[in-house]
Amino acid sequence: CGGDLTAPSGGPVTSPNYPSNYGNNEDCEWAITLPEGSIIRLKFDSFNTEDDYDSLTI
Repeated sequence: CGGDLTAPSGGPVTSPNYPSNYGNNEDCEWAITLPEGSIIRLKFDSFNTEDDYDSLTI
């Protein structure tokens, strides 16, 4: 789950099994690389977490 994303590919980044729930104990991490001077926009249309189990770090 996750991986390296390099501009200018663009497009959505989704969790496994999206739009359904992802599996237990998933640990997804994406590294997003952009050219110097570029701008990144993070937009969440829907984001749900399970207390004490899920988190988001930016």
